[in-house]
Parts: sequence; structure tokens; C-alpha cells
Amino acid sequence: MKIISFVLFLFSISHTSISWSETAEFAIEKVDPDSIDPSMPSVIYHIAPKDLAIASYRQGVPSHFSLVLCRRCQKKTYKLNPKAQLSTNQESINKSDLALVVMRKEYNHITLTINRSTQSIDFLTLDSVKKSEI
Repeated sequence: MKIISFVLFLFSISHTSISWSETAEFAIEKVDPDSIDPSMPSVIYHIAPKDLAIASYRQGVPSHFSLVLCRRCQKKTYKLNPKAQLSTNQESINKSDLALVVMRKEYNHITLTINRSTQSIDFLTLDSVKKSEI
């Protein structure tokens, strides 16, 4: 009887740990960059592929993106900095390839840096996994 109780106890602990870890990421509330302290010039965001869309092109390459940065945030458009660092799965990509990579949606996670003073995206990476999972 003690063995069965102990096994049930271990099972309940492991189930609780798994449930907590699966929801822990969603418990963190992301905020709109406009509501953050103005002394912070740049803000890093981690978003899902569904929250990124090409809004406009300039000379055949994406120049602006529509982003949803948090659950309560409105969709906003940010320009892509001409000198932005672009990568996918830890490999650098050219701006000429960016539209195709974005539209294929062969990534699960997006990390981007928004420069609040210029309202531009300075860093954009599209990865299959979060860096914390590597």
C-alpha cells in the first residue's frame, strides 16, 4: 500500500511540474513598447509566426512589417531598418530572400528588436526553435 501511495505521489508531482512548465511561458504578459520606460531605446520581442506579416515592399524587398507584439496589443506597422540584421535558423539571410522566407512560414519562433526612437526593426531572426530550447 505504501508503494502505491508513493508512486501516486510521484506521478502527481511530475504531472504538476509538466503542467506548470507548459503554461509558464504564457503566464508572462508581454507589453506594448509604447508603454515601456522611454529611457529604454530598444525592446526585444519573441513572437509567433502568425503575429508577423509583410505590410509593404520597397524596390522588391520587404520594407515594413505588421506586428502583433502582445495579446492586448493592436497590430502596428514598423519599418525594417536598412541595416537590420536578418537571420533564419542561425544563418544570415539577404533582404532579397527575406520575403520568401517570411511567406514560407518554415519557422516557429521570431525574435526581433524594435528601435523605439526610429520605430524600426533593427534585428529579425526566424528560427525553428527558441534559442532557450537549443
